[in-house]
Amino acid sequence: MSKSSMCPLPWISLSVGAKDAPRLCCHQNGLFPQSENLLKLDHAKAARELMLAGKMPAECGHCTSLEDASCRSPRQDYLERFSFEEKSAPVIKYLDLTVDNDCNLECVMCSPLYSRKLHSFYEKELKITADKNWVTSLTTEDIAGLIPTLEQVTLTGGEPFLSKKSVDIIRQLATSGRAHEIVLRVFTNLSHLPVDLLKDLNAFKKLELILSIDSVEENYELMRFPAKWNNLLQNIEKIKQQKFHDLDLHQHTVLTATNWTKTGEIIRFFARTFPMSFNIIPIFVEIDTPGILHPRVLPEGAWVEGKTEALKALDGLVPRRDTDREQIENFKNLIVKMEQQNHRDRYMDYQIYLQKVKAHRKERQPHGA
Repeated sequence: MSKSSMCPLPWISLSVGAKDAPRLCCHQNGLFPQSENLLKLDHAKAARELMLAGKMPAECGHCTSLEDASCRSPRQDYLERFSFEEKSAPVIKYLDLTVDNDCNLECVMCSPLYSRKLHSFYEKELKITADKNWVTSLTTEDIAGLIPTLEQVTLTGGEPFLSKKSVDIIRQLATSGRAHEIVLRVFTNLSHLPVDLLKDLNAFKKLELILSIDSVEENYELMRFPAKWNNLLQNIEKIKQQKFHDLDLHQHTVLTATNWTKTGEIIRFFARTFPMSFNIIPIFVEIDTPGILHPRVLPEGAWVEGKTEALKALDGLVPRRDTDREQIENFKNLIVKMEQQNHRDRYMDYQIYLQKVKAHRKERQPHGA
């Protein structure tokens, strides 16, 4: 059996996407149908069988494509994070939960599925019908039943620090008696920081905050409307000043046509703002959808500008250990992977989309703002 076909998640992870969609992980291609036995991981049974037979499930195409391009994949990270027994029954050690679409931002690359505030833009400007609100059906009792075996919890939204249900889950875990054995990971835009939650966040074995920061200064405010750059910087400083016993700050950056030429600045911002992070550069992710936002829709000159500045910023870094060098090399391989694509025939569609976004925002701004 080839170890290259194995991933621990079908054995140890309950991963629930938007609107309770069961999945192997957040990187999965496609969605499984709703499952009545979600907590038993029945939806992952076929994936387990394929992996045991030495085959990669079709849903794992994201990791396969990255590894084929010599990029590090989430699958490889999961193999390092978790132990599992291939022949044993599934046991939920990892809860990866998209809680709801309660969010305070209207990001360029997002959708109503993850931010209810985008509902009006999708319906008015794009003529796409969208659900306004949804929240996971997992109950307090469901979460309580998982706690005895949990090793790690990842919460996404929406914006978890704004969501009442996310905050309730954090507090439930923090007061469970097992928080000191659980790693808590929260994907947050950090434009909202509830100070009264900080004590609960410090109850966990380790706290990882994955900050969704896709650009800097004015370009950041364009991408993550109506967030303000200075407010983000202030909240980062508040977090850094807290005396967490084990905190790791990561930066998650989605590469798009809107921020590609700023990639070098993003790398330099991370280096000076998070010098003690486990990572030496942000976690860069190539946008999947909508396709009109992919960096390769840009004219060749803009693509080369972004690539040149990114490589220059990487050359200015001083790796501390082998993992730093691996992260840098992995990002260079991702650039090569993206460069092999060409979506320039969609550049006009991208420009039209961006103009619709700007017009919609301007129309809803208070008069004179």
